[in-house]
Amino acid sequence: MADIVINPVTRRVQFTGNTGLGPFAFTFNILSNTDIVVYKNTTLLTLTTDYTVSINVNGTGSITLTGSGNGTALVASDILTIIGGRELSRVTDFVTAGDLLASSLNTDLDSLTVMAQQLDEKIDRSLKASAGDADANLEIPLKADRLGRVLGFNSTTGNAEAGPLLSDVSSLADISTDIALLADIQDGTIATNAITTVSSNSSNVTTVAGISSDVTSVAGNTSNINTISSNLTGSNTIGTVATNITDVNTVAGINSAVSSVASNTANINAVAADATDIGTVASNISTVTAVGGDIANINTVAGISSDITAVVADATDIGTVATDLSGSNNIGTVAGSITNVNNVGGSISDVSTVASNLTDIQSFANVYRIGSADPTTSLDTGDLFFNTTSSALKVYDGTAWTAGVTAGSGFLPTGGGGLTGDVTFADSVKAIFGTGQDLQIYHDGSNTYIAESGTGNLRIQGAAVTVETTGGNLYFKGDANVAKLYHTNNEKLATTSTGVAVTGGLTLTTDLAIADGGTGASDAATARSNLGVDPAGTDNSTDVTLAGSLNYITLSGQEITVNSIDLTADVTGALPIANGGTGATTVSAAQTNLQVDPAGTAVALAIALG
Repeated sequence: MADIVINPVTRRVQFTGNTGLGPFAFTFNILSNTDIVVYKNTTLLTLTTDYTVSINVNGTGSITLTGSGNGTALVASDILTIIGGRELSRVTDFVTAGDLLASSLNTDLDSLTVMAQQLDEKIDRSLKASAGDADANLEIPLKADRLGRVLGFNSTTGNAEAGPLLSDVSSLADISTDIALLADIQDGTIATNAITTVSSNSSNVTTVAGISSDVTSVAGNTSNINTISSNLTGSNTIGTVATNITDVNTVAGINSAVSSVASNTANINAVAADATDIGTVASNISTVTAVGGDIANINTVAGISSDITAVVADATDIGTVATDLSGSNNIGTVAGSITNVNNVGGSISDVSTVASNLTDIQSFANVYRIGSADPTTSLDTGDLFFNTTSSALKVYDGTAWTAGVTAGSGFLPTGGGGLTGDVTFADSVKAIFGTGQDLQIYHDGSNTYIAESGTGNLRIQGAAVTVETTGGNLYFKGDANVAKLYHTNNEKLATTSTGVAVTGGLTLTTDLAIADGGTGASDAATARSNLGVDPAGTDNSTDVTLAGSLNYITLSGQEITVNSIDLTADVTGALPIANGGTGATTVSAAQTNLQVDPAGTAVALAIALG
């Protein structure tokens, strides 16, 4: 297993709003493709069946969905989660007197670090107290004590304890909307102290509730009630009739006779002889006249005598209704708009929703406005205004209106456009190119990546291409078909039409083979053996000392080397005297140059063998 650095990052990454099969990258390090688990929403996926894993050299990597089983392509509403899932086990067992290898230690330490990071990530997702919080006992109650209850915390100690029953909490939750509506009716959102007012009039409410059917009947007879109300103030009022109800009833009982009298003037003339009776009638002539002039109304009243009796019996309620008929919220107004009332009743849940969110609705109306000129009053930081003249959505920054989005400009169209400012990406947020997310450029908080993970090659093209440090020192330069490598801005290697040119020494990590012009060895003995030169390594050299200044020696069939130069193979022409030669190519010239017995006289030679 290759040695890698375990990055200090959370071993969990989520992808939301993504589509397709991937790849989906993770920046934490793994040692094998079984060191992660993958969830699609809440479904645990299966390695190979649902997804495959690609691991980078540094241990990071990505997963790609297979498109089958549970590994189908993501839609925008899916959530893909990648979590560290290395099995908690020991990799290597070190035995007494056994090998203690660095590679084994690295593997074990990497594995321990990975498992520690996994546990740390799980703890981060658990319920826990803040490090600076006061001490408290957070151990949950025993099973028997917590069955069917919510978890609560003591109001004094903060210790964990069994809370109320779930059924009670659920019941309260079921009426939370009604509770909120009552609060709005009382606290001024919808009305002010309305519940308190109703409570102080509970007896009246009870009374009305007891006659709800009568109230319904009254509401259905508003036209008649209006007639009664107007007649209550007329000259021939119902009150007057009620006061003389006995006479009315009497007249009603003889209405046919009265009609006969009215139509039988001849007989009346005959009756005129009856002076006493006529006198009686005369003394009551105004009443008779009134009755005769209003005979139609009297007949109507007589026909509804039972209703009048009922109305008289319910005079108090009618008085209440009459009072409300002249109020600001009168029954007549409600009855006249009964269609609207019925429509509101059919949408009462929507009315309740609006009522419970009235503050937010009013707040939005104050924050967002539309008009042809920018507002100059009632300005708060963050207010929004759509200017219909310039077709621009503006925001108030506390000093002035600033254009945010202008129709047709000020934003980058999906069809393409230009930017005049920087685009900033947070750590691990990628600039992605290609339909299949082929090219990705991003910084994960520690390193920067240009990742090509799709079809084809990553090509960097230019007339001259350089790779430099941030200080401008060259690493690489490609120009005019020549590729060059640099060390501290100094050229060290360049390509040529026949190979490469090296500037400075060349250090090889392996022996240069004989086929490549080397000896295939890193020491002299092995080199001689490989080349077949004195393979036994025997030193057969003999030290020769010439006595005298004008002596010379001739060796046949031997090679003379000076300063590691092979004179036979490496020297052409005459070897200079300064390099140990004669400076000549003939015997006579050599004798002359060396001033050695130019006359050819024999000279004694002394040889000392060392």
